Amino acid sequence: MASQTEHSFCDLCKNINVETLSSPEGLKHAETSMFSTKGQWCDLCRPFTHDKPLWYQKNFSLFLKPKNSTLFRSLGITWEGGDKSDAINYPMFTDEGDPATLFGVRVRRKPDSPSSSTAYETAKAWLQECFSEHSCAPKVSSNEETAWIREAPARLIDLEAFSKDSEDAKLIRVEKSNLLYATLSYCWGDTMPEGSTTTLSNIHRREERMEATGLPQTLRDALTVTRALGIRYLWVDALCIIQDSSEDWEIESAKMASIYGNSLISIAVELNQHCLDGFLTCKPEAENICFNYMVKLSNTLSTGEESNLYVWVREICGCFVRDDIDHLRKTALSKRGWTYQERFLAPRILHFIGAQILWECWESHGIPLESGMALKDMEVLHKIPPIFGQIAKYVLHPETQVEESELLDHWYENVVSEYCHRALSHKDDKLPAMSGIAKVFQNRLGYTYVAGLWLEDIAYGLCWATENAAIYPAEYRAPTWTWTSVDGNVHWPGGFSTEMKHYIQIEDYHIQLTGSDPFGRICGGWLKLSGFIGHGIVKDRKLLCCKSDVELGYPYLDADRRMGVLEGMEIRYLILSIANGDKFNRLRALILREKGEAEGKVEGDRWFDRIGSVVSADMDVHLNAGWFERFCVRTSLKLF
Repeated sequence: MASQTEHSFCDLCKNINVETLSSPEGLKHAETSMFSTKGQWCDLCRPFTHDKPLWYQKNFSLFLKPKNSTLFRSLGITWEGGDKSDAINYPMFTDEGDPATLFGVRVRRKPDSPSSSTAYETAKAWLQECFSEHSCAPKVSSNEETAWIREAPARLIDLEAFSKDSEDAKLIRVEKSNLLYATLSYCWGDTMPEGSTTTLSNIHRREERMEATGLPQTLRDALTVTRALGIRYLWVDALCIIQDSSEDWEIESAKMASIYGNSLISIAVELNQHCLDGFLTCKPEAENICFNYMVKLSNTLSTGEESNLYVWVREICGCFVRDDIDHLRKTALSKRGWTYQERFLAPRILHFIGAQILWECWESHGIPLESGMALKDMEVLHKIPPIFGQIAKYVLHPETQVEESELLDHWYENVVSEYCHRALSHKDDKLPAMSGIAKVFQNRLGYTYVAGLWLEDIAYGLCWATENAAIYPAEYRAPTWTWTSVDGNVHWPGGFSTEMKHYIQIEDYHIQLTGSDPFGRICGGWLKLSGFIGHGIVKDRKLLCCKSDVELGYPYLDADRRMGVLEGMEIRYLILSIANGDKFNRLRALILREKGEAEGKVEGDRWFDRIGSVVSADMDVHLNAGWFERFCVRTSLKLF
């Protein structure tokens, strides 16, 4: 259905204009059904049939939804007994100069260059609204436990160090923690061009003057956007961290939670795979394709003026939302490990996707686009994993009431699972690249962080499984019992549950840090546990207890996820937890390999590596401590 097509409307829809919609009672529509009038379909009523909330309702009213944001006024539909706050909304637009603009209806326009004044004005309006009306930033308290929130970056780029006509800037040392600044989220590429980064040899020169002409184009474009938004300071990792100083890198990388969490806005360069490419030269499409899928309503107002309204209905324009969601999920930026926490932690993000800019903040219920459209409803938005704004708000706002179990579920099912889909150029960055997120979760939970897991929830945390064959890095990165020891996608089979009974106890633990950051790189670690160890044999792809032939579940090796690879083998397993239901029980266990002679091992020690997991299965036998004592051995062991 194209906007140029002559539409057929019912007598009720013919009366839709800004005057009838903005009247106190709205426009009374069908009494019994919005779907047809006298057996004839209406080109506007018909798409409404896809909205289930309208099914089986009666006495419908159409109204101009009160403007509560800078996005647009929408066409609202309510019904008898319904509240306007629950109304079904449809984006609505008008033409430049149309009298409908006086009622707050947004002008539809063609996409413009991302560096156009129109795009910048739109972005500034989004920023101003969020900054003044939302609470998209953690509140600073005097509590020592939240002191990390006040950590300021050591350096910022001052864009107003010289004349306003100068493109040059300079690096400054931050002495106050209340400076408003933007951050940049982007892809370096395989390597950063020589001389582009800040090093021990050039930092003093850059503190005097940083010439824009010597920077990669993406960084130059970031300076341009920041200035256009009216922001004086900018933080860029390549420029604000001394890249050849391991000491400075460790100190500043440990501040990621506060650097991005306290930023005014993050500029996200989504498509560019290399910092040399730049992101402001994209040419817009000739026309927003969604304009071809809007229902045009023409009417004459009481003043005699002609007015056009364009109603956009998702059901006849699925291409638009699907295309942009695919863009946001498949961009170069969304595939990189470091940029995950940058998006998670930033309270506001301005996405640059080719010629289109998108807005995202913690309180937005969708992702607005500068062309006036929006990725709006939750059913669609949840496909952009995860719903960053909601999860970040839960975690970063101490005043938000949320159960520990919900935070843990977010950690396992959203944060870790999504992070593991991303790639890292340096494999030893697995822990540092998410240290900022780990810090904010630790602040809310109050738990002990151990190499990607939580000590107080270790029985469930150890239950991770790889989706495909895990890849082990060439050099040591983490103990075998944590998901951070492998590369590849991980998940927690069966999902998080508070109804599980755990059968292991922590006796002691040790994590050997490489530096001073408790969320950063490690060079060793172990868990000392007490629990039930059993022997089993794999038959027909299932693990059977050797002493009772009870089926315990489906065993998988982390390094080889092919079913049947363990067929006929005897394996040793450690019971982690059991969920006892009314009819069935679900078990989770680890597959262990005992270590031989090792440095530091004394007689009597039992040292093990994790090599796989047992995926929970439905069992018709009731398992409890008494059952384990009969068929397993309770022992103390160390996992490495």
